Amino acid sequence: MSDYDTKRMKIENALDEIGIGHDIKDRLKGAMIELLKITAGITEKSINQLHYDLLANVPEGITSQGLPKRQGYLAARSGIISAISSMLQYDVTEAKCFCADILEDVNDHEEAAILRGKANKEIANSI
Repeated sequence: MSDYDTKRMKIENALDEIGIGHDIKDRLKGAMIELLKITAGITEKSINQLHYDLLANVPEGITSQGLPKRQGYLAARSGIISAISSMLQYDVTEAKCFCADILEDVNDHEEAAILRGKANKEIANSI
């Protein structure tokens, strides 16, 4: 049995123990599938960006060759951003809310509140 199957079985057993029905399990399964799609998208977009950097950007001097580790970091960062933008369906207001969440995560609550306020104003104006 794989590590994934073992973890899944533990989660299902825990849900059974606390009496959570199968419809919740199906929704959780759907959420896990969506999460896997997102992480697969990040991987694919990161690899594509790395190839593009090495084949186009580095020869054109747009990005420095640097260390392979740095190129990998930049490609991963670009892949994550691209996957998030796609997940948010390129909605600017949703992107601002997501950025506010990131600012909250790094404890920049003041900037997060400003950005969230702008996003909420845009939402209110669109109604």
